[in-house]
Amino acid sequence: MDFSITQAQEELSALSRRILTDHVTPQRLAELEQAGDRFDPVLWADLAGAGVLSAALPERAGGAGYGLAEQC
Repeated sequence: MDFSITQAQEELSALSRRILTDHVTPQRLAELEQAGDRFDPVLWADLAGAGVLSAALPERAGGAGYGLAEQC
């Protein structure tokens, strides 16, 4: 069994990291905390728009067709 990281996993990881780094800042976390809301709709919309949330869905369902390892 091959446990090496694939290019797709590397790319999805880098994309996720970039989006999260842009959105999850101390200032934004403080704003959400002060508002009493721990859900950031802008962050989740950007993750969805970039295809991160649907990465493991089959292509026929609008996903990228990757597996659980890529999604994680």
